[in-house]
Amino acid sequence: MSIISSRKSISTSILKTATPFREDTIRKSKQLRFQVDNLSSVKEILLAAENGNMKEYMDLIYKLSQENILDETLIKTLKESIGCVQVFKLDFVLLIETILNIRWINKSDEIIELYHRFIIDILTAKPEFLTKCCSKILTIFIPGENEANEWKNGVPNAELAEKLDKTHNLIKKIYEAIPMLPVTLRRCITDMFPYRKQSTYKIAGYIYNLLKILDSCQSMVHDILETIFESLLAIDLSLSRGDIEDGEEELIDEAQNENTNADSDTMKLPIAETLDVCMDLMFSYFYSKLNSESKTPLNEQKVIEKSIFEYFDEHLLKTHNSKHVHFIFFYIASFKKSFLLELLKNLLDKILDRNKPSIIRQTAVGYLSSLLARAKFIPIELMKKYLEHLSNFAHDYIKMCHSININLSPRAHLVFHATCQAIFYIIAFRSKDLNLINSTRNLQYLLLLDLSPIVKHPLNPLNYCLPAIATIFDNVMTRHQILYCHTILVKNASKKLATVFMNEEYHPEEVIESVFPFDPYLLKKSGKKIHPIYIEYQSDEEDISHQNSPKAHKRTRNESECDDFFIVPAKKFKSGSID
Repeated sequence: MSIISSRKSISTSILKTATPFREDTIRKSKQLRFQVDNLSSVKEILLAAENGNMKEYMDLIYKLSQENILDETLIKTLKESIGCVQVFKLDFVLLIETILNIRWINKSDEIIELYHRFIIDILTAKPEFLTKCCSKILTIFIPGENEANEWKNGVPNAELAEKLDKTHNLIKKIYEAIPMLPVTLRRCITDMFPYRKQSTYKIAGYIYNLLKILDSCQSMVHDILETIFESLLAIDLSLSRGDIEDGEEELIDEAQNENTNADSDTMKLPIAETLDVCMDLMFSYFYSKLNSESKTPLNEQKVIEKSIFEYFDEHLLKTHNSKHVHFIFFYIASFKKSFLLELLKNLLDKILDRNKPSIIRQTAVGYLSSLLARAKFIPIELMKKYLEHLSNFAHDYIKMCHSININLSPRAHLVFHATCQAIFYIIAFRSKDLNLINSTRNLQYLLLLDLSPIVKHPLNPLNYCLPAIATIFDNVMTRHQILYCHTILVKNASKKLATVFMNEEYHPEEVIESVFPFDPYLLKKSGKKIHPIYIEYQSDEEDISHQNSPKAHKRTRNESECDDFFIVPAKKFKSGSID
């Protein structure tokens, strides 16, 4: 028994229970750590690497790439690097990248200051590293996977905002030291922009930081705003009204089935949510910079406005089927009168300029008429002024078309037909605001427009209008005994009957391509800034009679399910986009 007992005691004595101190010692022994004095100085390492000895160079890179690198090690490395920036060459770009990859905004103030000094010194001495530095700095502006909770509707929390400000301070210092920064940064900003299907907080966070750059780099206003507009426009064009409406209906159905609140501000479609958050961010930015109480210097406001108009002329007017991005212009015009007047004048000038392509003039007509019809902030007298301009253009046009052999094809007169539809649209849409029953002055104004020669001209503009517009315009004119168009509508309707031949149907060309950019805004969060300044169409009972009129047409989903039945799918000529 004694022998057995002694053997048992020997075996148990070998398998000792680990004490807390022993566990800590074992854990530390398994970790690979570099001591500060293990490697030579940075200068010595670089000089050795030049001579082909790469061992310590690779060890230094490995040391700096460790997530748990000690602050004292980093401080020593940065100080030594600052002291030998002249030794850095393009061959050492891997070391530069490793230093730039460090998440330095989470470090101590001393490390941040050293980091700034190193970046400024290396770029001043070696400008060839500028592109690499800009790209790495911009990666900080794209929120990481673990930062989603720190961003709310495109705005960071206070702690993260303070850290990001340190990065913006670095960009400001680089800009002061290297005037050529905007040229390189412009290219990097475009290349680094997140793909439109990435998470909302990443895209919105990047846009937030780009807008912050403008506070220190005024020379980049045009380039950064253009980059943001282009990216938002790409998202906008990837969405259709039907997709957004279907998504919101599905959201309502889910809420009803689960007995939850359906009034959430979150869009059902993730990409629509991204656009919504970004649009709200843009609205807030422009209001902070351009409103009457803004502290932004007047010259900076003019630079911003000039950049916006340049983008509108060069890109937005040439873009088909934008649904939300152009509401930025609508929103700015609501609180800045000078911007509104410039926008209206800009559109009218394009309509009257015969040197412009017809498709641009036709689009300008759509923007002008839609803005005049939908904007609550446009005074009725200003609306009447531009309605008169459109009427004068139509009168001048038919005077030029006095020849007996006039070409009656609508494709030869696209701008004229678009202008006439704009006149009919504005009158039909704003008839209540004109208050024709109680306002003799406005009634007299419509009489002075003398629309009869336009409506009864052989070019027959009513024949190429959207049916809803033509019918409501006729109702308004007839009700106030200004003009009688019913006979023309009946005659036009008879021409549009389909011809059936050998089991095939042939439909005559019906309407010109209709562009009404400011149709109802569908996004929720940003829509809160649009709805108070936006006019929804409210029809009179007499206007509803268009459903039973001779030119009643099969109603589409958008027309039948939306109270604002001016939203109709665009029908167009096959050659509607050419002059």
